[in-house]
Amino acid sequence: MRKCVQTNDWNVAEPAFKAVRNELTVLGKLVLRGTRLVIPRKLHKQALNLAHKGHQGIIKTKQRLRTKLWWPVIDREAEQKCKSCHSCQLVGKPLSPERNFLHNHCKTLRLICLDFFLRVNICWWLLTILVDFLK
Repeated sequence: MRKCVQTNDWNVAEPAFKAVRNELTVLGKLVLRGTRLVIPRKLHKQALNLAHKGHQGIIKTKQRLRTKLWWPVIDREAEQKCKSCHSCQLVGKPLSPERNFLHNHCKTLRLICLDFFLRVNICWWLLTILVDFLK
């Protein structure tokens, strides 16, 4: 890529790079798009992993990447990384209908009582839940 920018010969460059060729510059051995570093394909996975650290979701991951780095499909790869991450899926799931029910009625909730009785050896189990809502 650096050679393409320096010689202005875009015959071997990917179409995505050709589209932004006027925004690309070379600084020493680095290729920049504006103020963002254009990194080689072999470093994409490592950059994604670093930006994804903390499992803060798609938007945060994209923001972290976009501030310093660029490559043609950066947004798509960030989305795929987050969508394929089990931890992100657990954190980002919307409330289940049961949790939504309690959340929507928490203002009218007056009392929750819970009793739990357990005997391990012979397996007695007793669970009593009392929920009282104001009208």
